[in-house]
Amino acid sequence: MKRSSLTFGSILILFAAAGLEAQTLSVSPTSLSFSAQAGGAPVSQTINVTSSSSGVSFFAFNNNISWLKVNPATGTTPSALTVTADPTGLLPSTYTGTLSIIGGSSSVPVTVTLTVGAVSVSPASVPFTYQMGGTPPQSTTVNISSAAPVTITLAAATTSGGSWLQVSPTSGTSPGTAVLSVNQTVLLSLGVGTYNGTLTITPTSGASTTPVTVSVTLTVSPAPPVTFSPGAINLSYQVGGTNNSPQQALTLATTGTQGVAFAVSTAVGFNPSGRNWLLVNPSGGTIPANGNTQVTVSYDTTANLPVGTWTGTITLQTPGGTPAQQTIPVTLLVSTSPQVNVANAALTFNYQVGTAAPASQNVTVSSTGAQLPLTISTTPANSWLSAPATGTTGTAFPVSVNPTGLQPGTYTGTVNVSASGAANGPLQISVTLTVSNNPVIVVTTNGCSTAVNQNCPLLFANQAGQAGAPAQNISITSSTGAALNYTVSAVSSSCGGAWLLPGGALTTSGTTNAIVPIGVNAGGVAAGSTCNQNLSISATIAATGAAAPNSPLTIPVTMYVSSSDLLVANPYALTFSAPVGGQSPPAQTISLTSTGSNVLNYTVTPTITTGSNWLFVNQVSGSTAAGSSLLAVEVAPGLLSPGTYFGTIAIAATGPGGAAVADSPITIQVTFQVTAGTMTVSPASLSFTQTSAGSPPAAQTISVSSSAQALSYSVTAAVTTTSGSVNWLTATPTSGATPGSVSVTVDGSKLPAGVYNGAVTITATTPSTGGSPATIPVTLTVLAGTISATPTSLTFGQVVGGTAPASQTVTVSGTPGTISFSIATSEDSNGAAVNWLSATPATGTTPGTVTVSASAGSLAVGSYTGKITITAASPGASGSPITIPVTLNVVTGQTLSVSPAALSFAYSLGASAPPAQTVQVSATGTAAAPFATAITTTPSGGTWLQVSPTSGNTPATLSVTVTPTGLAAGNYTGTVTISSSNSLTPVTVMVSLSVSTIPTPVITAITNAASGSTGAISPGENITIYGTGIGPATLTGGTLTAAGAFSTTAGNTQVTFDGTPAPVIYALGTQTSVMVPYGVSGRPVTTIRISYQGVLSNPLIYNVTTTAPGIYTLNESGTGPGAIENQDYSINGPTKPAAKGSAVAVYMTGEGVTSTIPPDGAIAPVNGTGLYKPLQAVTATVGGIPATVLYYGSSPGIVYGAMQVNLTIPANAASGPQPIVITVGTTSTQAGVTVAVQ
Repeated sequence: MKRSSLTFGSILILFAAAGLEAQTLSVSPTSLSFSAQAGGAPVSQTINVTSSSSGVSFFAFNNNISWLKVNPATGTTPSALTVTADPTGLLPSTYTGTLSIIGGSSSVPVTVTLTVGAVSVSPASVPFTYQMGGTPPQSTTVNISSAAPVTITLAAATTSGGSWLQVSPTSGTSPGTAVLSVNQTVLLSLGVGTYNGTLTITPTSGASTTPVTVSVTLTVSPAPPVTFSPGAINLSYQVGGTNNSPQQALTLATTGTQGVAFAVSTAVGFNPSGRNWLLVNPSGGTIPANGNTQVTVSYDTTANLPVGTWTGTITLQTPGGTPAQQTIPVTLLVSTSPQVNVANAALTFNYQVGTAAPASQNVTVSSTGAQLPLTISTTPANSWLSAPATGTTGTAFPVSVNPTGLQPGTYTGTVNVSASGAANGPLQISVTLTVSNNPVIVVTTNGCSTAVNQNCPLLFANQAGQAGAPAQNISITSSTGAALNYTVSAVSSSCGGAWLLPGGALTTSGTTNAIVPIGVNAGGVAAGSTCNQNLSISATIAATGAAAPNSPLTIPVTMYVSSSDLLVANPYALTFSAPVGGQSPPAQTISLTSTGSNVLNYTVTPTITTGSNWLFVNQVSGSTAAGSSLLAVEVAPGLLSPGTYFGTIAIAATGPGGAAVADSPITIQVTFQVTAGTMTVSPASLSFTQTSAGSPPAAQTISVSSSAQALSYSVTAAVTTTSGSVNWLTATPTSGATPGSVSVTVDGSKLPAGVYNGAVTITATTPSTGGSPATIPVTLTVLAGTISATPTSLTFGQVVGGTAPASQTVTVSGTPGTISFSIATSEDSNGAAVNWLSATPATGTTPGTVTVSASAGSLAVGSYTGKITITAASPGASGSPITIPVTLNVVTGQTLSVSPAALSFAYSLGASAPPAQTVQVSATGTAAAPFATAITTTPSGGTWLQVSPTSGNTPATLSVTVTPTGLAAGNYTGTVTISSSNSLTPVTVMVSLSVSTIPTPVITAITNAASGSTGAISPGENITIYGTGIGPATLTGGTLTAAGAFSTTAGNTQVTFDGTPAPVIYALGTQTSVMVPYGVSGRPVTTIRISYQGVLSNPLIYNVTTTAPGIYTLNESGTGPGAIENQDYSINGPTKPAAKGSAVAVYMTGEGVTSTIPPDGAIAPVNGTGLYKPLQAVTATVGGIPATVLYYGSSPGIVYGAMQVNLTIPANAASGPQPIVITVGTTSTQAGVTVAVQ
């Protein structure tokens, strides 16, 4: 029997979609565009799959689209997938399809477009970036290829910002190249924002002229802002003083991504010395990108100014920054009494939400004479700003800030210092605290995240003569979800040469929510070398161009090159979380292996850095041999208070001779977050749709809750992509406490059509809160909209001298949202100067109607034409303007006729509706007669009868259809009445409909859903039933009940075993999959019946056996590679073979009755409880060699009846694909299933 692709694949989809894991998947990007040439090579792009927590299993399905492929098709987050479009066998055209990424509680569609033409182009998209006042972006070369030389034209176009995009040449021949550049003249006139454009390449010779399009974006960020502090300079000098230091520091700063050149000049007022007494050093220089520099301002004491107050100014010029020029006032006090002075009269603190409070800063107040006592106060008092109440000159005192509970924003305060006996004062030291929730770079790799760890090093172990160390992925995300543009570079090499390759090169760039593979090349590096290098990750905020607060972020990398075995650990870091006073979280494992064939011995030393008595490891020594190579690590919150605690696990290894291996010891970072409570937000993402220039969609709400106690939180909203400077995303209120809610609104009325991304970030301001920050992605789809109107033409008929015909209605529709429109009428012929055509209202919004009237008045016999024009207010709306032609026939009286005059339809319940039938409508005379139709039905009315078109002009063909959905068996009659303003008598068509009952479902075969084998069934087995009429016409998946079990009904289909309903996995007219109820146990036979829409099949008596094991296979044929996971949770296969001695997990069904009988269709808990073993013993062989079975029984997170068998690959097994057989009791799984062995 032919196997169906609905077996294994559908079951996995349904298991994932049933919410068996609470995590949410994110996919970036969610749309791909490919360009390929007919008969050319396949083209590929990468998508990144991430989740709210790592390690979520997912599956990628191409929905049976032949030209669309994805590799790998399964995996765990975070992962990078290669999506390939293959033009082989495709004719030149544009093809679309959808790739489905399914896992956790998500199903994410990825739209894929493939343009097959005579030419192809690479890259498929080109980004340009520019910061105002900076260097214009460099040009980009695109490569154009084709199977044979063809002539082409190249056209650059933009949707906003004017003609900023240019291409050279504008015509040529493929294969070839073209250069895209930004028009610098237009560039200088653009404001801050993102601008979109396209390059269209059109073949002008050859068999196909299908164009290829390259999308182009230009992001313009503002000129770097320049600030100075303090806001005024105050100098003091004591005549005859012993400790004069009349100078003060002026700090110049910028948050831009480029340095800003500056120049300072001074001016003073009239004074007795007649000279400029004000000095600055240096007088010019450059403020570093995202940094600051200081200028020393001082009094030239050689001016010998007398006692008094003297003033001057400093002019700061920064032509490449904003603003370009600023003025700083300067005051000099000369006195004979002691004076106090502070070198730095401005303090700046920066606090990023979710991080540690900034360190205190010391202030030293000096005296020009003797030491003086100080009185210190702060303004505002008793707030976030603090300082000691007293002090003395010459001794530093601390100034500190406490940002707890403060919302993002800028806070200012003052430290007031008075000195008893000083001629000046009080001194005022300005304090600025900036609380920000700006996006920072977050790197996650090997279980380590820079969000909680100070650094996340990468370690590579290369042994000569062995395969090189595999690349390690780093996930680059943003702390708030707002997009960051990043560049990853390899810097500071200790071994020389380019051995560290981020993304396969020395540098790589992109936008956050990306997976970057980090590889090493040990070629040329001598054995025995230890190479240290850093990855530098710099990033700017895409929306503003400002540098991310923690940019650049450094990731240390170490590569060991050895002629002997090295130790490899996976992962290199562990993170745990538990509530204060709560239960310990589940243990985590560390896998220890050797790069070579030798077994390494190791010792384990755990160290607690902060806190006490919370870190535990299950063994203090072991080896990399099978059975001893896994460390189990546990943590216990005990009496720990809320906070983050750190520890390490040092693993020292020795080789066969007892010598330490080169990369020993390896240090595993352990982070334990003890939370005061956990914040939870719902939903995990938001999506809005709006029509450009249309009304905003309704607001959506995010619920914020917490466990243990009420928590305070702050809310920020950030757009990732926009047009110009439009901020389309708002979240209110900006702060709150749990339980609370956040209202999210969007307004895309000023945006051009496109897909825009943003994020709402909710950050707990209560310290030590789990689940914080929570980032909720927001997607806004702005559509130019499509406006349409029906009918597409109108015809009126009026007997000369008779009454005006009835008005007709035009229905105006808009998708996907409301579109405003206006109405205009015009007449093409107006023989008697009569305005015969009118339409109301003059304006409207979709969905709306327009009433059209015609009146011949004194018009003579003849045909008159005009039109109605409907114009959308939304620029670029598809279908606008709509022109509806209108005809008025002024005629003498006519007679209508129809053929045939009667129609008959027959329908069986559950079957497809009967096909339409036609009726010919005609009228006497040579002129066309306008007509309209009306429908009546019996008994008791109903809407089962339809006719199309509902109006028109003779001669015409009417299509009559019936929709019997919802009708009971019986006979129904109806009439179609056709009338015309040109005829005094209407005509009718009689319609009869006979509805018969649903046919009886018929079962033709039953198979094991995993193996495809027929034969006796076992309790709990996943089976597939084949037949006719055994389900709905389209596939309907099973759903979970409130109790968390698969429902016993899907698509009005139910299967019973001896009267007991079975959990339904999916239902379809030709095949339905269910889980056999455990209640059939102990019976020799069972009676199976299928019910579809209440109609029962004949009973089928089927044999019952103790066990009927079958292994699921990846190709869903029942043979070939099995559905098997390797020890590292990757999917076993030819490219991912299992190492000898390693453990694998095999997925199967048909194990029979278990030690505890679970509820039918229930899901095995993911926390490891409620796992049951079959009563029958389980054994296994690999390649005919007995294999040790480590575990057999329920599979966590999967429906009971699907069994997981963990076994060890025999050390003496052959390499390559090896037959695998699992025996449950006395029955073995099907032949032909293989496991890949390394």
